[in-house]
Amino acid sequence: MRVRASLGTLAVSGLVRIKMDWPPTTAYLLQSSEGGCAGTCAFCPQSSSAGGGGDLLSRIRWPEVELRELVEGMRSSRLVRICVQTIIKEGFEREVIDILREIRGAGIDLPASVATTPVDVDLLREMRRLGVTHLGVGMDAATPEIAEAVGKPFRWEDYLRFAEEALEVFGPGSVFVHLIFGLGESEREFADAMIYLYSRGLQVALFAFTPVRGTPMWGRPSPDLAGYRRMQRLRYALSAGVPPGEAREMYERGRLPEDRRALLTSGCPGCNRPFYNESPSGPIYNYPAAEAIPP
Repeated sequence: MRVRASLGTLAVSGLVRIKMDWPPTTAYLLQSSEGGCAGTCAFCPQSSSAGGGGDLLSRIRWPEVELRELVEGMRSSRLVRICVQTIIKEGFEREVIDILREIRGAGIDLPASVATTPVDVDLLREMRRLGVTHLGVGMDAATPEIAEAVGKPFRWEDYLRFAEEALEVFGPGSVFVHLIFGLGESEREFADAMIYLYSRGLQVALFAFTPVRGTPMWGRPSPDLAGYRRMQRLRYALSAGVPPGEAREMYERGRLPEDRRALLTSGCPGCNRPFYNESPSGPIYNYPAAEAIPP
């Protein structure tokens, strides 16, 4: 079975040689399809709206590799988690299960995450039996209107419903809704979305919009870094247990915590996504490790 893997994942698995200041701590796998993803997300290079089938996701290269070869290389790595990311294609739901089974059959017992669009809840239960501890939900857009404008394949409300169903399967603190800052929403709309999701018991994995050549949104600029920092601090306060109402007041009064840990990559345990949204030359939106944050 062939999958895609991030270049950093291939490097820590010994399959390629590249210089890395901050290696990934999670093995990032992506389903492969010659035509890319059947979805039409205007910001995504895997999408059919961008021609699909290439090896980019955000600004990172994801070459194809034999899954068995990748798994063998992972044995000697220092990875702490596996993340399998889906694309929309015929049979993708069962293929996720096949990927997980092959990994487990090879004796790799690292905790796993799956990042996906809405699927049947029975599939989620099967994932859990195969060692999936956390789920990422690719909502991406902060509002229903933005979801429609950027061509998300499901309605915003469908992603929310799915995330809440997943919460019943995986338990509190285990479902991360992916949100991308800079798709056209206002900062206040984005803040409202995060506060609302946390009020529903969900977590947020925060991303910065990354313009990628060849996508319909290539000409849109990267988001304002100061605004992104505010969203990071708000997300950090919410994830640290600050009640949503109190977090809203802190945001509105400009009194969000200045904790440096807010600048770290957010998501499942062990996820650091080095330079997924940015060039190493900066500006840096998400830092992959505390030691990488400048004084």
